[in-house]
Amino acid sequence: MTIFMKPPSEKISQLKPHYAWIIALSIMLIFLIISGIELFVSYNTAIQKASEQIQATSFLTAEWLGTSFDTPRYILKDVSNEINPAEIQYPSDNPYQHLERTNHIIRKAQTNSNVLFLGIFDKECTITHTSIGSNLGQNFKDFEYCSLVFQEPIEVFKMSNMFVSTTNKMNVTMSYPVIAPDGEMAGFVLAGLDLSFFQQWLDRLDKAEGMVVSIFDVNQSLIARTPFIANAIGNRLDDPIFYQFATSSDTSTLTFRVTSPIDGINRMWTFRRVQDQPFIVVSGVSTQKTLSAWRVKLVVYLIGNFLLIAITLFAVQKFNYSQQLAKSMENLANTDLLTGLTNRRSFIEMLQRRIEEADRYKQTFSIIMCDIDHFKLVNDSHGHDVGDLVLVAFAEIAQSEMRTSDTVARWGGEEFIVLLPHTNQHMGFELGERLRKILAETPIHSTIRISVSLGVSEYQEHDNGNTLIKRADDALYRAKNQGRNRTEIAT
Repeated sequence: MTIFMKPPSEKISQLKPHYAWIIALSIMLIFLIISGIELFVSYNTAIQKASEQIQATSFLTAEWLGTSFDTPRYILKDVSNEINPAEIQYPSDNPYQHLERTNHIIRKAQTNSNVLFLGIFDKECTITHTSIGSNLGQNFKDFEYCSLVFQEPIEVFKMSNMFVSTTNKMNVTMSYPVIAPDGEMAGFVLAGLDLSFFQQWLDRLDKAEGMVVSIFDVNQSLIARTPFIANAIGNRLDDPIFYQFATSSDTSTLTFRVTSPIDGINRMWTFRRVQDQPFIVVSGVSTQKTLSAWRVKLVVYLIGNFLLIAITLFAVQKFNYSQQLAKSMENLANTDLLTGLTNRRSFIEMLQRRIEEADRYKQTFSIIMCDIDHFKLVNDSHGHDVGDLVLVAFAEIAQSEMRTSDTVARWGGEEFIVLLPHTNQHMGFELGERLRKILAETPIHSTIRISVSLGVSEYQEHDNGNTLIKRADDALYRAKNQGRNRTEIAT
């Protein structure tokens, strides 16, 4: 009967637990990095998009403000070009001519609903002609618009800062000089303009949801705002960033994020100066609105990454548990339960690998078959429990006396087998004799002593497991037949 069979193919080595953790942590780190990059990019994209929206809105609003004063400019320039500098005096020496000029400027003022007042001033700032009649002959040299007209350059349109009129309306004045033939300024034409159309225009502005657009003068007073807040109009915005922008000569835009002092909402803002006019357009969009979609993505990514980490950790723990379980099962499959030695099945696999290596590298090795003498007598006299203790004691002594490179296995019953790498039969005989003598001298259980018979065989070319073990087994039985407690070498 064949006692040796070729073992199945060697299993692929299992992944070690710490490698599983390294792979899992690497996967989690990669996903966290990718998520972080995606969130960073999407955050910046949202901010950039909002910034472009408010800049575009502020640009269009500033352009509209710039063109909204074109009609008053035409009116002022027409009156300036049509009037004879000699007419600019009060009282006039030609009443009829004065009346005609007055009627003319009244008609001019009526061509634009935003013109509250249109008048002609001499170079001393006295009104010589007026569209409203009540202020004729009055001098206004202490007013801002009077000093503005004399500032260089002379021959340009000048606009005053915003002021509140006696009718509680926000006004500005626009002036243009009248130049005499000698090149000197003979006087100037001035229009008083109602700024209420700013609010009317902003109320009709088609803007993005959640966006705020405001118009301030350079003194930081709010002229118009959408959405409209009645008690905020006319108030001065006391903000250091706005003050620095309003008082600087820088014509570039300024974009930043801050909480509004008007309604307490955090927004992204853009300040834009209206060219050649004392106005500043401020447009803003709610930070919460801007980042609402990004915050949803952030929550989704956080939940997703949390689930990924939880699933990965669970998978790694389950994997390591299954690995440990598989290893335990493998150990159980390869280990003798009583003695803890390698069992017969595992020993056969080791022996086959050793034979393959010996053939490949031309190496030798030996095996020892061991059998405890009169073991049945021990069981019959002391019971199977003591018999088991004897087997365990033998296994411990054999393992301690063999070399670390040797493998001691339980072959079956009271039979054991030892694999001796790189060992010829004479060296195997010496190792077997040493083990035999130590066992003969060592009490196993109370006063019980045992002896063993051993058979040694050396691997020979063209051997297989069956032939090698058969020779060792024959040497063992020869030792028993010659009186036991001895070691024999296979012939």
